[in-house]
Amino acid sequence: MNRRSFIQHAATSCLGVTALPTLSARQLTRVSPEAKAKSVISIFFSGGLTHLDTFDPKPDAGAEIIGTGAAIGTNVAGIQIGKHFPLLAQQMDKIALIRNMNSTQGAHEQGRYFMRTGYSMRSNMQHPTVGSWSSRLGRTVQKSLPDYVTISAPNEHPGQGFLGPEHAALPVSDPSQGLKHSRRLRGMSEKAFLQQLALREKLDTTLAKKYSSNRSVQAYESMLQEAVHLMNSEDLSAFNIKEESQATHKLYGPASFSKGALLARRLVQHGVQYVDLDFGGLDWHDDLFDQADMTLPVIDQALAALLHDLQTTGLLESTLVTISTEFGRTPVINQNSGRDHFPQAFSTFMAGAGIKGGFVHGKTNQTGSEVIGTTTSAGDFNATIGHLLGLPWNKEITAPNRRPFKLAGKSGRPIQDILA
Repeated sequence: MNRRSFIQHAATSCLGVTALPTLSARQLTRVSPEAKAKSVISIFFSGGLTHLDTFDPKPDAGAEIIGTGAAIGTNVAGIQIGKHFPLLAQQMDKIALIRNMNSTQGAHEQGRYFMRTGYSMRSNMQHPTVGSWSSRLGRTVQKSLPDYVTISAPNEHPGQGFLGPEHAALPVSDPSQGLKHSRRLRGMSEKAFLQQLALREKLDTTLAKKYSSNRSVQAYESMLQEAVHLMNSEDLSAFNIKEESQATHKLYGPASFSKGALLARRLVQHGVQYVDLDFGGLDWHDDLFDQADMTLPVIDQALAALLHDLQTTGLLESTLVTISTEFGRTPVINQNSGRDHFPQAFSTFMAGAGIKGGFVHGKTNQTGSEVIGTTTSAGDFNATIGHLLGLPWNKEITAPNRRPFKLAGKSGRPIQDILA
């Protein structure tokens, strides 16, 4: 059991609460006065989203590339996307497509890590995600909720890396259940709860004095304090999507990913700065077109609903929505009617705060097998997020191994022509 798991287990078992990432002086969120975006909803598609059947279709290519796929028009003249996205097509005026993504990593875990951190995996170093960088780099503003929340994140999510527990995300495993263990144990009165807190504090006094400079011990104490604080906060309702109307649930759809998108909207509405939402199962080496018929409409409904909802609630101007994936899929369909890993070219998008909607950045050739002109790296993608948050995306932070690292990776820079 690792340190974070131990803390979570201890807090839940002893007090019936979920341990939160620790932040000094009552949950602080970090924002910059220069920020175009106050919040980010970062959606990651694990498995390798096929660019040819989603955001970079090639309707004039041969049957060995198109398969049963097709392109449809959008509400922006001259921009086409895959046939499974009719709802998202009507939101294209809010979206900047990035069709020249390129990665050095062609395996799943390495590809996910590279996109999330801008660095290749190392056995002796864990690099932070953009969400943890955003917690680390800005000025502070008082608030109740954590800076950074993950929804349905896989176990191998890099998290805060070397930045420390004070910049960790609060994980939500099931968006329909919200934040688990956030109430007192059934049958426990407030008086009994406070007595247990006092007893725990008394028992921990010796430990706290002996290891007062140990970050893990400090994290344990702070996490418990913040968990208790959130229990008594009205902001706890941000995690409860059951408070939404039936019409809103219908807009997003019944799937777990849909509920995750709805929860993400509630969280940014309540002031959470950075939300990671994960959706997996897209590693379609076999029967790609049958699987696309079942899965892509779910993604279409949820993404279109999210953008529409953010706009109608007035949040889109201050919320950046991004989608990314570890790599694309091979243009030529394999013998099993699927597509294999393809890091040479793939697509992502950004929408909302500070983004030039109805725009396409970069392009691939007629078969989607090669980027024409300059490529966009994971570092560029992440630097753009940092720039829109008003963060010093090129600032170097020294890790425990005494090496400098940046939010933008080794050489990333913001993608200037998608900025409004």
